[in-house]
This record gives sequence, C-alpha cells and structure tokens, in this order.
Amino acid sequence: MLRCIFLALSVVGVASSDAVAQKNLAAAQRDLALGEGKQWNTATPEEAQKLMDEEAALYAPRINCAFTPSSPIGFAASGKSQTECGEMFGKSFTGISTHKGWKCDWAVAEGSGGKTVIAWCPFKYTLDSTGEVVSSTSMLKYEFDDEGLIVGYFQDFDTSRFANAAPSVLAASPATSLLPMLAVTAVLGSASVVVALVRVLQHKPEPNGYEGLPA
Repeated sequence: MLRCIFLALSVVGVASSDAVAQKNLAAAQRDLALGEGKQWNTATPEEAQKLMDEEAALYAPRINCAFTPSSPIGFAASGKSQTECGEMFGKSFTGISTHKGWKCDWAVAEGSGGKTVIAWCPFKYTLDSTGEVVSSTSMLKYEFDDEGLIVGYFQDFDTSRFANAAPSVLAASPATSLLPMLAVTAVLGSASVVVALVRVLQHKPEPNGYEGLPA
C-alpha cells in the first residue's frame, strides 16, 4: 500500500516537473521571439510599449545576467534590473549587426526541476566596419524562479572577430535603455530595424553571481 502511494506521488512529481519545464521553455522561446524584432518593424509606439510590457512581465524585478565573461567585452552581473542588463549587453554588442531568423535547438537542463532552459543558436552577423558576414553559434541560458519568472539570462559565443570593433550607432544612442533586453542583447534583425525602433521609443519612459554556462 505504501509503495503504491509512493509511486503515485512520484508520478505526480514527474508530471509537475514536466509542466514547469514546458512552461519555462515556452517563456524562454517567447522572450527570444520578442527580441528578434519581427513584431517591431511596423509597431506603433503603443504597440511597441505593449511588446516591452509583455517581455518585462517574463522577468523578475532583479536578475543575474552575463555575456561571455572570458571576453574583453564580456561581463557578469547580479541583482540588476532587466533594463540595466540590456544596457550592458548593448555596450558589448557594438560593431556588429546580427541577422534575423535564428533557429535554435532548445533543451531543459536535466536535474534543474525545469528551471534552467538552454538553447544553441547558429546565427550570422555582419561586421559593421568591413561588411564581412561571420557565422557563429550562440549559447543562451535562462534560469527561472519558483514563480516561473526569469531570474538569470546568460549568453556566450566567440567574440574574437568583433571585440575590438568600433562602437555602433545603437550603442551610442541614449534610447538603448528603452529597448527590451533581448532587442538589445542579441540585437536580432538588421541594424536598420533596431535603429528605427530606437527612434520610435526615444521619447517613451522606461518600463517599470553568474555561475557559468554548461559545457
């Protein structure tokens, strides 16, 4: 009898963990989709604000974030707001324009209780200084709390081709902090799309321990 009860509880636990994993996976995928900029192309200021609010709702008030800490342009920060992390990512992503259409392979980290979501994303970017197109693979890691909010966002890829590139217009713009975090971090889509978004948002108000990426 006790064994039957134990087995029943185990099944419930697995089902619950699977539900958490699927929910968090969907949230991470939605966050990346929002950052890719497809919806931003034709967004009115009101629509842009709605998209920002939707993305902000995915995040906890304070998060940990990092971008390739081993790189000279990388960083690792903790206890920051989504906007603050976005500003730091924006400074790191200077001198390149990434291409749209990321197709990532997603996975929920085993043993994380559904709270760690990882993605491998082949992508291309253009060096603003030379026009050269570079192929790379970015690793993304999302960490979630018990409420299903993102409390950690980490990105890692080889920055050697652009670490010393000249700053871009986006990084110099005072409106950078108004962009949702992934619109700044991954700078997904063409530079013209992001710059156009900056122009739309530049008069709008701001929306209200890194542990390393898995090998």
